[in-house]
Amino acid sequence: MDRNYLAGEQGDAVNAILAAAGYNSSLLPNWFGQLLWLLLAALPSGPKSLEACRASLFTDDQIGRA
Repeated sequence: MDRNYLAGEQGDAVNAILAAAGYNSSLLPNWFGQLLWLLLAALPSGPKSLEACRASLFTDDQIGRA
């Protein structure tokens, strides 16, 4: 790391907080990737048929009007 250009004790404290925030933000892509895999693993394994999807999303009167 380079020199801390913030002055005094407050500058040192702010520098420590900014360094921790930068480190934590570098971990976010890995965390989001793991969360995505968990969500995908929680989905049902087989895709529904088109008729099953229509039946769960629309009522009979909505299908006839399309």
